[in-house]
Amino acid sequence: TMKPFSDFPSILEDVPVTILGVSFSDDFEGELGARRTLVYTIDFEMRIKYHSATNTGKIIRDSRAKIFDIKGGLQDSDLRLVTLQVTPDSDGINILGDSDFGFTTTHYGADSDVS
Repeated sequence: TMKPFSDFPSILEDVPVTILGVSFSDDFEGELGARRTLVYTIDFEMRIKYHSATNTGKIIRDSRAKIFDIKGGLQDSDLRLVTLQVTPDSDGINILGDSDFGFTTTHYGADSDVS
């Protein structure tokens, strides 16, 4: 168990560690009184979560995805098939993420001029 946030010591997080293997090597050479080196290697897997700062930027109000047919055009060029535009239906979006609003999805064909 670790404390991921120094500002909030009451928040605790369990971090599972799995040992995958243990090996060792003995680098002893020479006389009996010579220096001896034992190296133990432990392979493990640790599942952790990464946290970042809260974003204070603008809310995304428009998302567009352009779908292409790779090398489907003339002379090995890509052919745009469709552009999908997704926008929220409400301008009153709560920044805490508990707003109940829908989305409008608009499809533009390959011949439309949507950037």
